[in-house]
Amino acid sequence: MPFQVSLCNAIKQVISYIQGYLSIGKPLSGVIQCCDISADGTKIIMYCEDYSRVMISQDSGTTWIPSLTYDLTNYVAPNSLAISNDGTKMLATFNTGKLLLSTNSGTTWTAQAYLTGSNIAWLACGMSADGQYMIGLTVTTQGAFISSNYGGSWTR
Repeated sequence: MPFQVSLCNAIKQVISYIQGYLSIGKPLSGVIQCCDISADGTKIIMYCEDYSRVMISQDSGTTWIPSLTYDLTNYVAPNSLAISNDGTKMLATFNTGKLLLSTNSGTTWTAQAYLTGSNIAWLACGMSADGQYMIGLTVTTQGAFISSNYGGSWTR
C-alpha cells in the first residue's frame, strides 16, 4: 500500500509556497506544527500556531481557507495531517485520543469512533494519493490502524 507520509518534504514545499502574506492578510510568523501536500503541489493542509486552526489551500498556497473548526480547545493542536491528491480526503491526529476524517475537502470533520479513546496517543497519519488507503500510527502499544476503504472502516 503506497502511503503519502512525507511530512519533512511537505514542510519544505509548503514553506516555499507560503512566502510573504496569506490571503487573509496576516503574515506567516508562527510555527507550522504539521502539514501535508499533494503530489502535484496544489493541495496543502497545515496547522500554524498563528491561526490556531487548520488551514487549507486548493491552489498551491495562493489562497487559504480556515478549516477544522472542531473544538481545538479540548483537542489541542493536531500533531499530524494528511491530504489526498484531489484534496477531498483529509486526516488529522491528536495525541489526546482523536483521529478526525474529512471527506469533503475540510468542510466537516468526523471523529472516527472506533479510533477514539483517552488511551490512544496518535503520532502520525498518512494516506495514498487517492485516499483509499489510510493509516494512523499510535505512540502506544496499539500500533497502526489501517483503512482500505476511504476511512469507512479501520483494522489494527
